Amino acid sequence: MIVSKKELQVVAKYIDTNNPKFELNYLYIDKEHLVSTDTRALAVIKHHGHADKDFYIHKSIVDLSIKYKKSLYFDLQPNKIVCLDEYEREIITISIESLLGERTFNYPDFQRIIPKEVINKIEFVEQTQIEGILAFNKVHIEPKRVPNISHGTIGITSTSTPVLIEHENIIIVMMPITDSFEELS
Repeated sequence: MIVSKKELQVVAKYIDTNNPKFELNYLYIDKEHLVSTDTRALAVIKHHGHADKDFYIHKSIVDLSIKYKKSLYFDLQPNKIVCLDEYEREIITISIESLLGERTFNYPDFQRIIPKEVINKIEFVEQTQIEGILAFNKVHIEPKRVPNISHGTIGITSTSTPVLIEHENIIIVMMPITDSFEELS
């Protein structure tokens, strides 16, 4: 299944590192989606490729693949990524001997995490507007979790519920930072 560099960069940002729940250190690919989460944010991309079965790709493979500057597309396969140029010709294949072994993974039900309904939907046309919209609505998100997306829609229900960011076939759900102390007047 082939994905663009932009799509792979978005999901790579949210793959966890050294999580004891082993599967969260991997990019999860099912028949319709690429999914990553670091427990504070979730990235889901609806792909149009063909995946016969669900599979995983370790974060280290994803990170190495993105570093190849000439790579514009990536052919995702179980535990390896084939880097492709603008004409979809192979540049290099990055793989690691299976780190999975005989493990059985139980990836979280990501569909449950995506908010089904949001009260406020706000469009943005520049990436810099995301932080402004969140601040205006008093929603606090760690700056490193804000996606690098040029335009889309932000869905906000309250200051303590997940924030939904949508852009074309990309969905990002971010958990806000909530403070148990009341604001000082």
